[in-house]
Amino acid sequence: MVRASVNKYGLVRAFVIKIRNQLFILDSSIFNGLTKLEHLNLNENPITSLNSSLFSPIKQLKSLALFENNLNGIESSLFVGMTQLEYLSLSLNQLKTLDASLFKDLIELKELNLFHNQITSLDINIFKSLNQLEELAIFNNQLSNLEEFVFKNLAKLKRLDLSSNQLTSIKPSMFAGLNRLQSLNLNFNNIISIDRLAFVGFLNLQSIYLSYNPISVILPSYVKKLCSTNPVCTIYTKS
Repeated sequence: MVRASVNKYGLVRAFVIKIRNQLFILDSSIFNGLTKLEHLNLNENPITSLNSSLFSPIKQLKSLALFENNLNGIESSLFVGMTQLEYLSLSLNQLKTLDASLFKDLIELKELNLFHNQITSLDINIFKSLNQLEELAIFNNQLSNLEEFVFKNLAKLKRLDLSSNQLTSIKPSMFAGLNRLQSLNLNFNNIISIDRLAFVGFLNLQSIYLSYNPISVILPSYVKKLCSTNPVCTIYTKS
């Protein structure tokens, strides 16, 4: 199925492509001429790879959905020049690694979904350019460790979901820079230790979800004190 939305001037603003249950590769010239395209939905296709120049003609794109495909890798230059993009979903694919420069041009991005992949690590510079990002979902991956300061440039981030990974500890500067963070979901990890300074100074933080981690059983009283410096913060635990 191919569906296009045309405005009153005859310009294509939105484009939806859905072809299910067959091998599907997009021709590198498919978007030529669609210079005013703002919304592109490629969800639920069996796409395995994307040509590095595929999105070159559509630099005005504001939302790009690649949810539930079979992508196992992404060229580092795929999103080059896409400075207007505000929403990007790469969820429910088979991604294992992300190049450090993959998101470098996405300076207006507000929401990034990476959940349900097989990502094992995040380069410390992966989010360096995402100064406008407000929502980041990386749940259901295979992250066992996060570099300290990996989120340091996400000054506007409000919601971060890292649930259902394999994290074992929270280091003192792991969430450094997230001054506007309101909700942090760490449910269903393997967390056994949290540095006592991990959440100090997070004055906007309202909810920390730590259910189904070993620490909520081993040190329940300690966990409850993690928000002691923030009167509006609540920690949710369930073993």
